[in-house]
Amino acid sequence: MAQVTVVKPAFSDPARELFDRIFSNVSRLYGLIGMNVLDPRYRIRGRTLVPWVVTLFATIQVAYFLWRERADLLKVMVILPYATFPVQGLHVMLQSVTNPSNFKDLQAKSTEVFELLNENLTNRPRMAKVLKVATFLQKMIIGSYGGSNGFIMVAPFIVWLISGTKSFIFLYRIPGVDEWSTVGFLMNLALHAFIIPIAYCKYVGIDCLFIAMIVPIAAYVDGLVNEIEEINDLMEQAKPDQKVIRTKLIRIAKLHQLLLEYEQMLEDRYNFMALVRIGSIVLGIISTIVAIYETGDHMAAFFSVFLLMQLTQNCLLGTVITIKNEKLTEALYDIKWYQLPGEEAKQLTLMLQAAQNAPTLTIGKIGPLDVESYESIMRSIYNFVMALFAFVG
Repeated sequence: MAQVTVVKPAFSDPARELFDRIFSNVSRLYGLIGMNVLDPRYRIRGRTLVPWVVTLFATIQVAYFLWRERADLLKVMVILPYATFPVQGLHVMLQSVTNPSNFKDLQAKSTEVFELLNENLTNRPRMAKVLKVATFLQKMIIGSYGGSNGFIMVAPFIVWLISGTKSFIFLYRIPGVDEWSTVGFLMNLALHAFIIPIAYCKYVGIDCLFIAMIVPIAAYVDGLVNEIEEINDLMEQAKPDQKVIRTKLIRIAKLHQLLLEYEQMLEDRYNFMALVRIGSIVLGIISTIVAIYETGDHMAAFFSVFLLMQLTQNCLLGTVITIKNEKLTEALYDIKWYQLPGEEAKQLTLMLQAAQNAPTLTIGKIGPLDVESYESIMRSIYNFVMALFAFVG
């Protein structure tokens, strides 16, 4: 029997595997509901209509309940958190239909930066370390949201089986059906079981997409810092090779320019999405706090934790870019510019100027999406809630 010889590659490429995985995680989630905007062949199909129908159904129901209870501020506060999710989902879905190239262009530019950095073998371990964090964050979101959604789906049914008590966690109902009859109760639970997996793929997909677009920037900066350390090592040699140093500096300048272009592209496409997302989250948090305090609504407590996690997650992701831009600026300052010829020293000066004015993510260009804004938002929420409590009495 012939012996099969397995030829192992001379070196592995964990960075590439992890980079591909963070986007494939998004594609899998969106592909399940026909919304894989990262697929070059993406177009509206029959399956794409399902999340649209679900989102429009949820939006209309929430709007109806808000209109019906408009005279009772407390009931409005209980219902309002349900509006945050259709608003976020509807905006992203509109983007996927009107500007699907936005997401593909971002992925293409990110891939361009990654490929150039990945050519240098010494960059790979550094980038892999950060990209591993990105995949971990995605897994954590997929797992935690999956567990909570599974609980929401089965809890009312189990409570009914054990105690005979009919209760709902979700607001949504089938119009014209008696929800408290056994048949009506089961029909509405079936509706929830249909809605929840679709909503799960959509909203978890959004979170995973933001991670895939933002966290790799930290990996790119770490790779660039490694390139800068290498050029410093070249200049410290007994007889520096100016041609090699010049080539290396040109490479660093190109990488830096590509990174800035990607950050600017991300800001241009993300800032309004961030405004819609953060705005709806803040409105939801305010309403849940009032609802918990005044009515003790259990679902409001769940929403408050979930929305606070979303707000924290988004602001922390925005902070990644700010911190890494500062790290890159410091690394550029550490280049031994005094050992460079005049033309190369001038090029370094231009890079430093660009690094000091690097793009950052903003909330609709109103303010930066970072920890400082997070603190400001939390203070504003507190002040607004106190004012509402005074108004409600």
